[in-house]
Amino acid sequence: MKENIDVIIPSPRNKGKKRPYPIKIKKVDDEKRQVIFEFVGGKTKALPLKFWMFDKVLAHLSRRKEQYTILGAKPQPPYIPGSVEESVWIDLLPTSTYKVSSHICDILALSGFLEYGKAINPESKRKVQTVRLLQCARA
Repeated sequence: MKENIDVIIPSPRNKGKKRPYPIKIKKVDDEKRQVIFEFVGGKTKALPLKFWMFDKVLAHLSRRKEQYTILGAKPQPPYIPGSVEESVWIDLLPTSTYKVSSHICDILALSGFLEYGKAINPESKRKVQTVRLLQCARA
């Protein structure tokens, strides 16, 4: 990630008409164990993604093998059961103040660890974004 500091990175997610903002990694802080990024063209500035969040996402997707998992990105609970967002915050509820799963998954997808897909949410019957860990990342 350090090689991409101050590089504008487009999101690999395809949200149809409403494309996600590109991100720019501002700092990789090994001491605080976090990545600071900002949205290019957005109003929100400098959100931290903690290293433990990446660990939780990778562990959750690894348990699901190569199955697609609902992203479930939303800023506060209740989260979609079994979603990537829930896997980050489940042990910390209700401390979530912003959604992280889509940004973590963008970085992991661009690094070649996972890919995006689509599925129907069984509860809402709406098409939602999903991710799955690629086999090469499970080694």
